[in-house]
Amino acid sequence: LLDLGAGSGYTSLRLAELGFDVHAYDVNTEQFQPPALSCTKIDLNRELPESDEKIQAILALEIIEHLENPQAFLREIARVLAPGGHCLLSTPNIASLPSRLRYLFRGEFTHFTGRSAACGIRFAMRPPAMYRPCFPGCFCFSSNGPASPSGGNGNWLPAGFP
Repeated sequence: LLDLGAGSGYTSLRLAELGFDVHAYDVNTEQFQPPALSCTKIDLNRELPESDEKIQAILALEIIEHLENPQAFLREIARVLAPGGHCLLSTPNIASLPSRLRYLFRGEFTHFTGRSAACGIRFAMRPPAMYRPCFPGCFCFSSNGPASPSGGNGNWLPAGFP
C-alpha cells in the first residue's frame, strides 16, 4: 500500500499495525514520526518511483490540492495501480460556501489556485463514470470499473482497510 503525502505518519503507522505493507512517501520526511517505518522523500509533482501496474492500494489524503498538476498526479496513480487495485483520494470541498465566495471575489477556489483551479476535480485519465463520491470530499476509483462503497464492483477498498 502506498501512502502518498504521509505527513507525520499516523495513518501509515495505523495501517502497518493492521498488517498492511506500507510504503510512505512525502516531500517533508522530517515530520514523519513512526520509528518502525520509513518515509521516502519524493516530489509528488514528478513520476512515482514504482513499476507500472504493480501497486494494489494507494492512499492520497488531502494532498492533490497542493500539487502543481493534479491531472498528471492522477495519471501517475493510474500508471502504477495494478489491475483490480484501488485508490482512496480525498480533497477539500470546493463546493462549500467559503470556496464559492472565494471564487466569486478572487476567481479561484479555496486550496486550488492557478492551473489547478481551472480543472477543479476533473479527472483526466479515466471516464467520469469510474469516479464516485465515497463520502463528502472524497473520491474513489477502481482500476477495474466504477468504484462504490456499497456494492457493484463492490469492495472499493482491500479487505481489512479501516
